[in-house]
Amino acid sequence: MVDQTVDIVWLKRDLRTQDHAALDAAERDGRPYLIVYLFEPELMQHADSSQRHWQFVYHSIEDMDSRLAKYGRKVETFHENAFRVFQYLIDQLPLKTVFSYRETGV
Repeated sequence: MVDQTVDIVWLKRDLRTQDHAALDAAERDGRPYLIVYLFEPELMQHADSSQRHWQFVYHSIEDMDSRLAKYGRKVETFHENAFRVFQYLIDQLPLKTVFSYRETGV
């Protein structure tokens, strides 16, 4: 039986292509995977957030996309809260594992 499931790499603060534990884990897992970043409205409106920060995030994702293109990959971005995005992904894909860096703070 062939495993037809898909993994997710959920990017948060770590927007690098090198030495990225979640990307490495997804590669080692051997299943197809989708890389996602969530622009969550609740976080974007938080008091310690700024337009400058979100511009930096956007440009960092553009840089990741240019580096990932040679591997046929890109970061899929969503502008919604995590619960709704993952509900959508669960409805659309046979998900197996979500890889992400453990975050602390807001």
